Amino acid sequence: VDADTFEGYLYLYVSLDCDQATSVEPGQLRCPALQGLAVESLEDGTLWRIHGRLDSAVDLLEYHEGGAYDADRISFALDVKVEESSPSSVARVHAKALHNMTTTADLSGRLERLREWNRQTKEWDFPNDLAELRNGSANAVLLQIAYTGSVQVDLVMNSKETSVVATPGALDETDGSSGECAVTGDEQACSVLAGASLDVDDALAEARQLYHRRFEEYASRYAKGATDRERRVAQVALSNLLGGMGYFAGQSTLVSGQEAKGAKRMGNVWSFPSTLLSMTPSRSFFPRGFFWDEGFHLFVLNSFNQLLSVEILSHWFGLLHRPVGEGTAEAELDRAAAIAEARSESSRYADLDEQAHSFVDILYNREKGGWIPREQMLGESARSRVPHEFRDQQVGVANPPTLLLAVESLLNRLQSDTCAGQANDACAEQRETIVRELVKMAPSVHAWFSWFIYSQRGFLKGTYRWRGRTPDSTRLHPMTLASGIDDSVRSMYVGINELHADLAAWVAFGARVMEKYMAFLEDGQSSGVRAAGAALDLPIGDLRFLYGGVHNETVAALERYHFRTMPPGTSGLASVQGGVFDFGPHCSTDVCEIEDRVMLRCALAKPKKARERVQAVDVPVPLALVQKEVETSRGDLSKLCPPEFPHFLYPLKSDKGGAQVRQEQLHRMENPDPSLDLSKAAEQEHMRLQHVLEVSYITFLPLALQLYDDDSELLGQTLALLEDEEHLWSPHGLRSLSKQSQFYRVGNAPGDAPYWRGPIWVNINFLIIRSLQRYATRAGPHREKAGDLYRRLRENVMATVVDNYERSHFFYEQYDERSGKGDRTHPFTGWTAAIVNVILEHFD
Repeated sequence: VDADTFEGYLYLYVSLDCDQATSVEPGQLRCPALQGLAVESLEDGTLWRIHGRLDSAVDLLEYHEGGAYDADRISFALDVKVEESSPSSVARVHAKALHNMTTTADLSGRLERLREWNRQTKEWDFPNDLAELRNGSANAVLLQIAYTGSVQVDLVMNSKETSVVATPGALDETDGSSGECAVTGDEQACSVLAGASLDVDDALAEARQLYHRRFEEYASRYAKGATDRERRVAQVALSNLLGGMGYFAGQSTLVSGQEAKGAKRMGNVWSFPSTLLSMTPSRSFFPRGFFWDEGFHLFVLNSFNQLLSVEILSHWFGLLHRPVGEGTAEAELDRAAAIAEARSESSRYADLDEQAHSFVDILYNREKGGWIPREQMLGESARSRVPHEFRDQQVGVANPPTLLLAVESLLNRLQSDTCAGQANDACAEQRETIVRELVKMAPSVHAWFSWFIYSQRGFLKGTYRWRGRTPDSTRLHPMTLASGIDDSVRSMYVGINELHADLAAWVAFGARVMEKYMAFLEDGQSSGVRAAGAALDLPIGDLRFLYGGVHNETVAALERYHFRTMPPGTSGLASVQGGVFDFGPHCSTDVCEIEDRVMLRCALAKPKKARERVQAVDVPVPLALVQKEVETSRGDLSKLCPPEFPHFLYPLKSDKGGAQVRQEQLHRMENPDPSLDLSKAAEQEHMRLQHVLEVSYITFLPLALQLYDDDSELLGQTLALLEDEEHLWSPHGLRSLSKQSQFYRVGNAPGDAPYWRGPIWVNINFLIIRSLQRYATRAGPHREKAGDLYRRLRENVMATVVDNYERSHFFYEQYDERSGKGDRTHPFTGWTAAIVNVILEHFD
């Protein structure tokens, strides 16, 4: 991007309108919009190639400037796929030329005016204004292509030097150097059509070579044992991640939730206008920024382009919304006095039983806020891929602080001599830039993380609870979207007594990074560091002390409130296994059994004729009863219908055919008021405060985030549980839920596929592989075991991702733990790219 001239930008919006096609027959395509264009039949009349120049496309390209454009500037070729079931297809093409763009503000202003025009006219296309191309004043063109129906469009841009019409063979060649071409000009016209006269081929080849060279330089420093095929997959994965980057502009819609105490009841409003440079999980399926995902993206990017990574970080931390409510404090603190007390009474603050003394209370400045929306649906393109019910961002709901993975990585690199052996000043200059940007963003990072830990506190000191979880009787367990592991098995009931182990692990990790961040600032001597210190609202040394206190406090709480030793594993690998688990109001499956139920549709009255609408309800009936009744009733299951709707119509079908079966927990009670303190209430059989003993990714988050000491007994128990094949270990990677769970591979609601209930996710596997490598290189009693698990798990995950890519040329959102095959969203250009670091064994 050339911010001064915007040279080379082209954003076109092209339109083929065959709504008035009278017929489509083999060898014949009738469409009024195609008059004056060359049309060739391919594939027996089902695929057509349309080509020409803009001066013969007035009917096709609906310009309203009276033909005032330079016809020789652009040539095009379109392939149109026409299927028998859809003889009429529509594609709309519009373009908008922007002239004299010299600054980012110029372009931003023009784009905002175009967006306002779209809002007023409620149309998607831009006004046609290509006349500005002719006088040479335009140096940016907006082009958008949208279509409905079975249309395939190839648009080839050509310069004014040569006019070309290409036959199908020419466009199918990667370099444009072969194939037959009908040309006006010399015999180099084929390569001109592919863009040689614009130097596109040369530019692409140069960029490709540059990327290949830089990747090889990076890989050669780390990939000592990787095979050529593994390095090739790593190179493609990183390229895909970079290709998923986008620049977004717009506003989020916000709602204030019950957890944002003190925030204005805003209903549904727009946030402030924002811009964001960000990676995306998938440009085709998830074309927007995700807070939870971005930390993984930037950790991978840090290894390749630290300047770009720190620029993206600065964008994310520029999205702070402040203030966003008062959290849970009863009154303002005299923070200076509180810090003095914390230092003099450090043992009381470190004591989990001293509930009234908390480091977290001192850290958070309620006047500054610090909330960042979890998903950034900025602009209509990003919002168009999100169902309406998920578009509003709830104030007060957070995401795991994964951006600190990238911050910690940058800090680690600054501590090492990254410029050793380099003869030029480029590295030193880059280092200075990173230091400068980290210093500038420090106040925002502190405001965000102090808000994060303050707003998500649990009812006991050192514990934490995800906000945004609401009672939902239609699901086996209420969803926890804020955690990122949406349907992971947690307590059946929602309330203030929930303690979430994964959140506590993220807080302990984040506090450790923030302590390191403050140490980095404390050691700095520049005026920028002094300015950042003034903006931090507390002395840097005090912040370092407080964040260290939060880390120690939370690690102690994880051990006291969450870690549980389990019975010996069925595989006989170890006599003692253990890990961390959620705690809260729950009914375990040995009390609230799981029952399969078939959905029957029952009516108030039998329909008198086919397709007559009658009042009906869907009734879940135990599968065992249905099977028994089928044997005796010859298909009439009316006895299983409720008296109000006594007539059986039919069983509901699943997406895969057959009857729709859903799982329900018996004896489930109505969720009490989530604000009630159940620790003071009488215990009930079907709802009591207890650990949710489900082995899942939650169980291993302290291991994944390297929270255990090298010689910790808890580390040994966790490693023993990790390799148990009856739980998460599989030949393809770590599954997300134990095979022993009754919820393994069970959807959380009718029609829901299991999401974090079995499939393998590369991001969590990456964290655990990274952690095992660290423990394998440190002195301690678990070093050998960690090294063995590291080698085995790394090989399993690499084989899964590499084999799938070579078979399908896709990276996937998740992988089936039973077969190893890729599943769900693809292409997935997000955190699956962490396979780069796994292959290259680069985890700093």
